[in-house]
Amino acid sequence: MLNFKDSPMYIFCGLNVLGLASAAITIPVLPEMLDQLVKQYPVLKDSPELNDVTAGYFNGCLGLGEAIGPILSSLLMSGMGFRSACDGLALFIFVYTLLFFLFNGR
Repeated sequence: MLNFKDSPMYIFCGLNVLGLASAAITIPVLPEMLDQLVKQYPVLKDSPELNDVTAGYFNGCLGLGEAIGPILSSLLMSGMGFRSACDGLALFIFVYTLLFFLFNGR
């Protein structure tokens, strides 16, 4: 999409940006999960089980994403090509993040 050259330096920089962005997206989700669990299960508010339940939901969703991600990315790559699939996924993640922080973030 941006027509960068195929070079190891661009790949290395892109992976670094991806890693930093993943942390910036994942970390704010945990307080949101805690708030929603307290609303849904008020009994857990002062209970040490709240962290266990939150970790269970978070790791369950993470595992589901790790299972589905490679399948969907291989389908995208075979259908669109590697460069287009990477650009499409990056654009989708960027738009999702932008919408999340505009409408749902605090």
